[in-house]
Amino acid sequence: MTLDGFLRVRIRSDFFVVLAGLLAAPIALLLGLSIQAVSYWFYFMVWFLLAAPIYDEFKWRRLNVLESLSFDELASRSGSAIIPWSSLRKASLRGRSLSISSNRPSARASISLEENDVPVIERALASKLGDRFRRLAPRRVPEVMSGLPFLVLSLFVACQLVLFLAAVLPFFPGEEQHYTIIVNSLRQTVSSAPLAQEFRLILLNNVQVAVGSGVPGLGTLTYFVSDYNTGRAIQVIAIQASFPPSLEVLNLFLYPHTWLEELSYSIATGAGLFYLFNWNVFSIEERSNRIKRSSIRLALSFVGVAALLALAALFEVVEPQLGAAALLLWVPLGIGVFLLRKRLSRIVNILTYR
Repeated sequence: MTLDGFLRVRIRSDFFVVLAGLLAAPIALLLGLSIQAVSYWFYFMVWFLLAAPIYDEFKWRRLNVLESLSFDELASRSGSAIIPWSSLRKASLRGRSLSISSNRPSARASISLEENDVPVIERALASKLGDRFRRLAPRRVPEVMSGLPFLVLSLFVACQLVLFLAAVLPFFPGEEQHYTIIVNSLRQTVSSAPLAQEFRLILLNNVQVAVGSGVPGLGTLTYFVSDYNTGRAIQVIAIQASFPPSLEVLNLFLYPHTWLEELSYSIATGAGLFYLFNWNVFSIEERSNRIKRSSIRLALSFVGVAALLALAALFEVVEPQLGAAALLLWVPLGIGVFLLRKRLSRIVNILTYR
């Protein structure tokens, strides 16, 4: 903000965007060749999880360089321009988030302000713009609803409802035959595989579902479709076993691997949505703390999801071998959660910007 208006400065060049993508691509390719996933979006999301933190690092370094320059040096840079006060149509301030729009093309901005700068900028905008400046009240959203835990819980409950309904409601025309073919094919593949290969197949499938569910925004649909498919498959299994589908669902949820898998998908989906709405909420000063960057937190969420899915796949392989004794697996799982509760709480606080 200057006496003449706002100085718009290009933060990064196209070079940084391209370089961030190119640096991530070989790693994603090697990972893809080793995992051999069959879905395009899987490779895209892996690439994104690698490219976004690299891009954020370049962006922060560029901001540090720009902060050290004088006003004249900033104004003379390519892509810089003054947006005069007279060209501003309106501006609004909500907390530390400033939004401005201008009559000039491409002169719109949403800015995260430093806490100390808010009063100064508020007075200047009110003086220069008059009625065209609005001070908006902070959104009154209960804290529990604004964080990742509530989002994950909501997704979990909603998708389990989808799964249950898909398991008990009648098939649409042609669905039963379609899902019967899928169930028989999977059963044949898994039953003939050694335990190590079975573990790999289960883990690969679940990781692909989780990664697809984590695509910011669009992944939510993947999660719901996945649980719908799971519910239909459960209904086929129940029909083949002459067992009520509702009881088949309840039986499935007696075992820890089901809860771990479904929780992992909810975390992946919630992390993607959380990134979508929080990717640019921090000021330049706060971006210096790498752990606060949304891209880093998204990547860390998927590291945790991968660990949970590995444990779930291990349980899923072991449970049939143990029979009814598989229910005892809740004991070591409960002990592990109890012993790691403080670290788990710390991880949740990191991921939810506390």
